[in-house]
Amino acid sequence: VRGCADYFDDIACSRNELYVDFVLSTQSTGSVVSMDFCRCRDIEGFVGEVTHEDCHGARSLGAIVHDEPVFAVADAGFHVSHCGQILALVVATSRYAARVAARAVEVTYSENRPQPIISIEDAIREQSFHELNFAGGGDKACIHKVLDLHMGSSIEEVIAFCRSRPDEYAVVSGRFKMAGQEHFYFETQGARAVPADGGTEVEVFSSTQHPHETQMFIAEVLGIPFNRVVVRTKRIGGGFGGKESRACILAPYAALAAVKFNCPARFQMDRDVDMANSGKRHAFLADYTVAVRRSDKTLVAADVDLYANAGYSHDLSEPVLNRGMMHMTNANFVRNVRVTGRLAKTNIESNTAFRGFGGPQGQAVAEAMFEHAACELGITREELEDANWAHGPHGEGNLTHYNHCLGDEVPSKDMWAKLMTDSEFHKRRTEVTEFNKQNQYVKRGIAAVPIRYGISFTATHLNQATALVSLQKDGSVQVCHVGVEMGQGLNTKVSQVVASELGIPVEAVHIAEANTSRAPNGVPTAASSGTDLNANAAVDACRQLKDAIKNYVDPSIINPQKRLASAATKAWFDRRCLSAVGFYRTPEISGADWSKKEVNTFNSVPFYYYTYGAAASEVEVDLLTGEARVLRVDIVHDVGKSINPAIDIGQIEGAFMQGYGLFCMEEPVYDHQGRLITRGPGSYKIPSFDDIPCDFRVALYDRTSGPSIRASKAVGEPPLFGAASVYYAIKEAIYASRGNRKHFELVSPATPERIRLAISIPETGDDCRSNDEPIEDKWHAFA
Repeated sequence: VRGCADYFDDIACSRNELYVDFVLSTQSTGSVVSMDFCRCRDIEGFVGEVTHEDCHGARSLGAIVHDEPVFAVADAGFHVSHCGQILALVVATSRYAARVAARAVEVTYSENRPQPIISIEDAIREQSFHELNFAGGGDKACIHKVLDLHMGSSIEEVIAFCRSRPDEYAVVSGRFKMAGQEHFYFETQGARAVPADGGTEVEVFSSTQHPHETQMFIAEVLGIPFNRVVVRTKRIGGGFGGKESRACILAPYAALAAVKFNCPARFQMDRDVDMANSGKRHAFLADYTVAVRRSDKTLVAADVDLYANAGYSHDLSEPVLNRGMMHMTNANFVRNVRVTGRLAKTNIESNTAFRGFGGPQGQAVAEAMFEHAACELGITREELEDANWAHGPHGEGNLTHYNHCLGDEVPSKDMWAKLMTDSEFHKRRTEVTEFNKQNQYVKRGIAAVPIRYGISFTATHLNQATALVSLQKDGSVQVCHVGVEMGQGLNTKVSQVVASELGIPVEAVHIAEANTSRAPNGVPTAASSGTDLNANAAVDACRQLKDAIKNYVDPSIINPQKRLASAATKAWFDRRCLSAVGFYRTPEISGADWSKKEVNTFNSVPFYYYTYGAAASEVEVDLLTGEARVLRVDIVHDVGKSINPAIDIGQIEGAFMQGYGLFCMEEPVYDHQGRLITRGPGSYKIPSFDDIPCDFRVALYDRTSGPSIRASKAVGEPPLFGAASVYYAIKEAIYASRGNRKHFELVSPATPERIRLAISIPETGDDCRSNDEPIEDKWHAFA
């Protein structure tokens, strides 16, 4: 690590460069009556403002539905929908002057403002939901599968059948709720635009995961063709999904300012502005009923009403909800399932993609149901899981609840057994029990969770990539693909694959920046698919080049790069093309028809393959403070045949720690007017060095062969859910403090406050909650 990698804001400023800052709404509802920029004109360095009147193209944008106003002002036909919404821009000669000017603008709002809808519970009470685009009309999506038709023809009838036989079946109902999560990438949202030819062309440097959509939105807002806009992205300082769609919507603001003043213009959001404006992981709420057969612990039925807090606009919320619905059974097989999904329409910033894209929320609901059912049976959740694995290669257990065949390799049970052995899980659980008997004010817990995660964009058309591979006469190779390097090791893996394909050292391969003029019509670098798509496209191009120069190769040259250089030079003198465009489209997938809502009508092949994993965690909880400390973590994860084990292990560890933040620490908090309170590291806490387990063990499971490039599998998102094992280990410690295993609801994240409210301290009479009372927040609400 040399510390010399350049990011977009490291680009040197030109002599006449301008800085952009944002005038943001301080209200979450109502209308903007007027904006007064008079005070700005007294600020040294202030150049001017950009308002809706300067927007000559599209006045609203959106990843799927164009329902987000460029400027949320009444004169443009829009109302204010959340605090932090962009109303106008100010432009100045320095970043400081722009910041001061933005805060000097006087904004007048309408007096009659509706009470904002903030949380999912608010939306349910007010029946405020987004219309769904893929569900054939209405605001509800549904997957409904019934195998046991002798019990009934619908999930209601199956559950009623189970309720009527309480000696044979256990039926429980409950609620699970989890907060959203801030991306907290190191590099905040930003872009730099350079106009040309009087504003009819523009070049934009953007910190984006999706250069093509960024190009589209800039062109639409400026009212010019796509071919007049070039977007360049060398690398970004972290994304985690937060720059998949949100960066595309923000970059046009730099372009608007650059074109209006005919000067280069840039912005990089302050952390508090970024957090208030650019969206987060969706908070989820689920009401569930689950039925289990007592004799053999079979998961007979699950009925789930799932809600996601979308915020004020659609963004990517519908596919996030859909993925959550598809991951509703995690790695297990449930015979009869109905899951309905709705998007809460609220007065907060539009929530967006985040590592896992709804999958971890769906998996979390599954584990919450299974834990509740296990408590009713008087067994552990792990025992219930072990009796209900989805399996292969044939039979009912090989089909998901959305009727996708899992295939021949379903290693969940084998990986679970390996985790139990490697972690000495059962031995340590006995030791934990003994420790808890000996200690009154400190309790330990140990728990494990399995993982099954589908790989591919659920929007089938996005599963494609293009790569331009150029062979130089010195035997070096340049690759320009549509993916974006954001610290996940994409370019390293693509370099390795290209070098292997051409038989040259990896040092001879250079990955150029993502550039829409050289690799156009790209897809976002997301869904853990970056290597699968871009490396396959690069290999396709390499094979075309190998075919083009095969008659010029001199096998007597031993050095591989010199041999390639000789062939390239001969081919060039013979006027052969030394560049090739490769293309790849993921095979064997098809999109879901979400209009099929009736029983046993939903069929989908949304994923090319699945990755599997399992994680176990042991924690120690201080009953007096509610603080939890992770003592040890064991992970077994399936990456197929790893292209780069160091990168893959790093991704597994990083995903786990980000998941630890999701389930145990991080919580966006809003006041009752919809103002985000947690707008910086002082109030919003993410995992730090001190939170990393001292004993952190990661094993790559190498008994599967992935169907993708070099038999590998994706690794970016799936391991995140392993951190739920920490959450359940904390619950185990709380059960120990209570002295029984009667189920209780614990809102995620399991913060010290919630843990303290849930525990019972021996000999003090300090029982903070009864077993039947949910652990609720009385001091604030998260969305």
